Amino acid sequence: MGRRKCKSAKKHHYPHSLCCVCQISYRSSILLIPRCSSCLVCSRNNICDPCLHKYIFTKISQDITSQIICPEQGCNSKLTNATIQAALDTFNHHDLWEEYALKSKWRGTSKQWIERFAARCPGCLVPIEKNGGCNQVVCRQCHRVFNWQQAKNPNLYQIRSRWRTFSPLVRSLFFIFLTMIFMFLVVKLFIAHKEKLMSVIDNLLICLTYFSNVHLIVI
Repeated sequence: MGRRKCKSAKKHHYPHSLCCVCQISYRSSILLIPRCSSCLVCSRNNICDPCLHKYIFTKISQDITSQIICPEQGCNSKLTNATIQAALDTFNHHDLWEEYALKSKWRGTSKQWIERFAARCPGCLVPIEKNGGCNQVVCRQCHRVFNWQQAKNPNLYQIRSRWRTFSPLVRSLFFIFLTMIFMFLVVKLFIAHKEKLMSVIDNLLICLTYFSNVHLIVI
């Protein structure tokens, strides 16, 4: 009986750690986010995955181009891209990781940066960059409230807004019209190259007949 108890206790015993941020215990053996090399060498692991993700997410939201230092006490190492990617991907922030990876490796000019990542305010045309959050922003210069994504791609949103003004019947007729044009072009292409296509089909049939006969002879 004593041995069975020992085996049972040993079987269900897992090392637990207490997160220094949220004060919730967690299993350090099943962490999904890799820690920095300094913490691994010194066996520092006092922050759970959710708190580490929240720290990384907050730092990137505040400044997407800044270096992120390990939050463990007594550690001043820079977090690697593998740690940052794992933290964002694990908690379904893959789009933010792609944006961070692109901006952190940027080697272009300031003008190219503005054209690539900023949107101009519709009121005063000042370039505004958004680091996370929703698309509704307020210009600090003219205090105008606008949708950042619409300001970034004005032509696309104008097309979408105009398209939505049409009734469902008109949109259905438009798609039918496009389908008819596509079918007309396909038929026209077939007629123009009819002889070549028929020749290719005949050659394929000859090859299939030949291989089927060879198969029958071998059998």
